[in-house]
Amino acid sequence: MSRRTPVTAAAAVLLLPGLLACSVTRSADGLTSGSAASDGAAPAAPGTLFGASFQRLQGEEYPAALARAETALDMEVVRVFYPGLPAPWPGKAPDRDLVVSFKMDPAEVVDGTHDSRMREWFRDAPVGRRIHWVYWHEPENDTEAGLFDPEDFRRAFAHLSALADDEGPQDLEATVVLMSYSLDPGSGRDWRDWFPPADSVDVLAWDVYNRGHGESFYPDPADLFGPLQAASASVGKPYAVAELGSPVAPGDDGSERARWIDDAGCHLVATDARFAAWFDFVWNDGEDDYRLTDTASRLAWRGLDDLKAGDMTCAVG
Repeated sequence: MSRRTPVTAAAAVLLLPGLLACSVTRSADGLTSGSAASDGAAPAAPGTLFGASFQRLQGEEYPAALARAETALDMEVVRVFYPGLPAPWPGKAPDRDLVVSFKMDPAEVVDGTHDSRMREWFRDAPVGRRIHWVYWHEPENDTEAGLFDPEDFRRAFAHLSALADDEGPQDLEATVVLMSYSLDPGSGRDWRDWFPPADSVDVLAWDVYNRGHGESFYPDPADLFGPLQAASASVGKPYAVAELGSPVAPGDDGSERARWIDDAGCHLVATDARFAAWFDFVWNDGEDDYRLTDTASRLAWRGLDDLKAGDMTCAVG
């Protein structure tokens, strides 16, 4: 594994809301031109992977669902969820860069119940692919429900990270995924309760959603992402967004959301996010629809890799 490139605390200064604002300019034909920049500096180094999770339609198998999602969203990285142990490779999304999460009882992890299986899984991970593995994403709610204590989660994560170091290829990245809500003082949480020993973590990622409750339905990306990057930098880790979602605002045909996606992508690249995966799901029994079904939003997300290719104007001010 890449053990472990620190992010200096000073870098957090760049992340605070209001200090970095991005906007994107597209040409009349819908293509993009220009380059990404931050505070007048040289273009941000390529690196942010843009992708999505994918949801099967009724009766659809995983290969067909993946192919449909990839055609629609041109994914550089695929977000995959396993409700228990991870499936043997190649899994749900073969031959892809992945953010892949799985769950096992923390006590069983620590006592070695799954060591043999997980050693094999780490050892067999594809070489030459960036694999961000995630043990028990969003553990906060499950802790509050009494399934385990934060310490149990931290110990289990560190145990798995040690196995990955022993067995896995260098492209494996130990990734913690927490809820952005845990940064809100109103949550009553200290997110650090779920942060494992720093030497067992490569990336501290976050799940973040726009629910349209602010003064503007689509918030300033600096306000949405700044606290995430600042928190990750405070423990010396790069940040990423493992789930990102926003419904379409009432009365919006998707064009406003598309512009917001452009600006969000600009911010993520300019602040060196490792990856960002759109949560392309209908959720909560249909109450929340985050899918990029309108053409404008879909094309905006597909086009974010242009930022890294130097084919998009990314104005920062």
